[in-house]
Amino acid sequence: MFRYPATIEPDGEFFAVDFPDLPYVHSQGNSVEDAKIHAVDALATALYLLFEDGKEAPVPSPLQRGEHMIELRFSFSDMKRHERRGAAQIATKKAKKRILGKEFGRKARP
Repeated sequence: MFRYPATIEPDGEFFAVDFPDLPYVHSQGNSVEDAKIHAVDALATALYLLFEDGKEAPVPSPLQRGEHMIELRFSFSDMKRHERRGAAQIATKKAKKRILGKEFGRKARP
């Protein structure tokens, strides 16, 4: 599991996400919860690309006041197995379930 602190701040109509330890990784969402979900996708993609290039991930800094911890509960061996499906999509789906709760993914009852 990878855990990186992120700032989530209002930016016009959206909430902007930045990772202090990964200055080239940004995301956004319509709400704080939505921004967290998109942050997982951005983090998964960035780390996957780093590892594909043979680079190491930076050491996460400690969580500071006002920051949110973004967790990637997905192994990169899983990503390799599911590349055709879209590794970041799989990580995002897991994040949605965790952030939005058990209701995500359930079909609406008539």
